[in-house]
Amino acid sequence: MQDTLTKREYWDRQWESLELPVAHDLENGTGLALPILKFFEGVLARRPPKTVLEVGGAPGGYLAYFARHYGSEIHAMDYSEAGCKKTEENFRILGCPITVHRRDIFAVEEGFPKFDLVYSLGLIEHFADPLAVVKAHRNLMKVDGTMILGVPHFMRVFWPILSLLAPRVTHGHNYETLALENWSAFERYLGLKPLAKSYMGGFGLGLMAEVIGSEHRLYGDRFWPIGKSIVLAIRLAAALSRRAKWIVPPRLIGMLRIEGKGISSYCMGAYSAIRDDGIIHG
Repeated sequence: MQDTLTKREYWDRQWESLELPVAHDLENGTGLALPILKFFEGVLARRPPKTVLEVGGAPGGYLAYFARHYGSEIHAMDYSEAGCKKTEENFRILGCPITVHRRDIFAVEEGFPKFDLVYSLGLIEHFADPLAVVKAHRNLMKVDGTMILGVPHFMRVFWPILSLLAPRVTHGHNYETLALENWSAFERYLGLKPLAKSYMGGFGLGLMAEVIGSEHRLYGDRFWPIGKSIVLAIRLAAALSRRAKWIVPPRLIGMLRIEGKGISSYCMGAYSAIRDDGIIHG
């Protein structure tokens, strides 16, 4: 296995505490789920994938969307035993068939299936060598397949705060992978043609609260009184914006939802493969 910045024990504890079921869809999408699903739609609607693999796939909330919306055959790959069990349980509850592969992406045997769509959301940034993990994704694509990558975009203003209040979670991320501008190196080296690249999610206060909450839940934290105050303030502001928009000015809400490199909390890229003769597939 390649050098990972976030150990298996972190993921085991993360998934063991997850409440089920988890399933995302466009009609009821909240938080980051909605822009992520819209990105999928923008790339895939013209040619829906028949077979889909999510790498680091627990608990499979987005796979549920592909199964229900497109009728895709869905697969999840995860090296966390707890994550695999949680995914299987999730889809038993959802009443939807899925194939779960408990594997390290770097140890996939010869003859393993290839897929129309291979994607991961919040995975490549946990590795010291992002080129190696993106190459492993590419190796699982069909010749005319599509690969989609998503990572949190911890902006400069967030990184110092999270480094203080959630140091273990934050420093389990390779900072260089958190901006689309830094992806050109592996794009060129691996022969990947960008189909779409986007910053999304607005000013990610919810994501910041989630990271701080994970730090406390999984590790404990001597700064938790401060972190808890921030998390509660964020949740209160979100509740007020939903239920009493006159309390939180609409202009302020609009500013928090502006998309772009300087403010968005998430980013994604979609790719097809380029053959050695220069022909673009997908």
